[in-house]
Amino acid sequence: MTALVMRAGRLLLIRRALDPGAGLWDFPGGFLEKGETPEQGLSREISEELGAQIENARLLGFFPDGYGESEIPLLNIVYVCEVEGDIAGRGEEFSEAGWFEAGSFPEDLAFPCMRDILDAWQAQEAP
Repeated sequence: MTALVMRAGRLLLIRRALDPGAGLWDFPGGFLEKGETPEQGLSREISEELGAQIENARLLGFFPDGYGESEIPLLNIVYVCEVEGDIAGRGEEFSEAGWFEAGSFPEDLAFPCMRDILDAWQAQEAP
């Protein structure tokens, strides 16, 4: 699952501290654990990575991608949400967090599907 975390019209990106994609920008999120629903997994991942609780989560869509050097196929379930409170990263998952306005996203994104996700989000959010 992936979270497009919004605050005051800006989108949160995190700079990955671990491979694959160490040093590149990514969305917060992760993998489901056995027995979890996507919503439960999203809540757990955001709590673990950001030290925050999600609010107002809504499904953006499903996006295929490849993970790691061998590009293991995966289907990314993407939600748009807000978080309650301050972001308090754990330090293991990411080295930096930044809030970006639409159209000002960095070029050095960690995974190929991120452009498709950003395009879909911007198309949905456009007035």
